[in-house]
Amino acid sequence: SDKPTMNYGRKLEPEEWTRLIQSFEDVKLEDIPKLPSPSMKRAVDAAMHSTITIQTKDNKYAHGYDDEDAHKVLQELRRTIREIGGSK
Repeated sequence: SDKPTMNYGRKLEPEEWTRLIQSFEDVKLEDIPKLPSPSMKRAVDAAMHSTITIQTKDNKYAHGYDDEDAHKVLQELRRTIREIGGSK
């Protein structure tokens, strides 16, 4: 069965936007889809999984991962997203 996708959105404050940009400023956007997920448990045991998607005017870059286990170069971005969203 198809599981529902949860999407949330709100307008960010300027300082929140700055924090997000700074949290992955050393990451090349075009490298994001190529980053390996540290685990693939979702493929065999239906583990919770998430996707970080960054959309620019011209492209979309996505990284999927299990639980809270994004690729190490995106961990700071993941933490910042959770903090801004109100979930630590």
